Amino acid sequence: MELIENGDWNAVGKILGDLAKKIETAGADVLIMTSNAAHKVFLEIEQAINIPILHIADPTGDVMQKREIKKVRLLGTKVTMTEDFYQRRLKDRYNIEVLVPKKGEQKLLHKIIFDELTCGQIHDNSRKSLIEIIDRLSSKGCEGVILGCTKVTLLIEQKDTKVPLLDTTRLHAKAAVDADI
Repeated sequence: MELIENGDWNAVGKILGDLAKKIETAGADVLIMTSNAAHKVFLEIEQAINIPILHIADPTGDVMQKREIKKVRLLGTKVTMTEDFYQRRLKDRYNIEVLVPKKGEQKLLHKIIFDELTCGQIHDNSRKSLIEIIDRLSSKGCEGVILGCTKVTLLIEQKDTKVPLLDTTRLHAKAAVDADI
C-alpha cells in the first residue's frame, strides 16, 4: 500500500510480477488478480509469466457488449477512477465510454473504501451516499455502473438501485471458473 500511495508503480509491478512467477512455478494454469487497482501493472505481470492472466475488466466488457451498453460510470478507488488503465482497456477492446464521478464524489468514495470497508465497517449513511452518487450518474445518460472495487459490493447490491450494476468481482470470478484452459 505504501508503494501505491507513493505512486511507485514500477516497484508494485516488480513485486506482483515476482509473485505471479511463484504462482506459475507452483503449478497454476491461469492467473487472476482480484484487485481492480493492481491492473494498472497488468502488462508487467503478463510479461513476467508464461500462463494466461485474466484481466478484471474483460469479463465486464464482455457483459456490456452482450447487453449493448455503450456508456458507463466507474466507481472504485482513487487509482482506478483517476488513472486511465481501466477506461482505456474498455474503450480500446469494447468501444465503451467510461466516465468517472466528480472529484468530490471520488474523494468520498475513496474515503468510504479505505476508512470504512477495508476496516470491516458498513455504515448506512455511506450506503445512502453511494446510492445518491449512482442515481445522479444514471440521470446523466449512464447505462450502467461498474463496481470497480472488490470492497464496494459489501456496501451496495443491485436491489439498492434501478441502475444496472456491473460487479467486477463476481464477473471476474465467474470468468476464471469458466476459463477454457
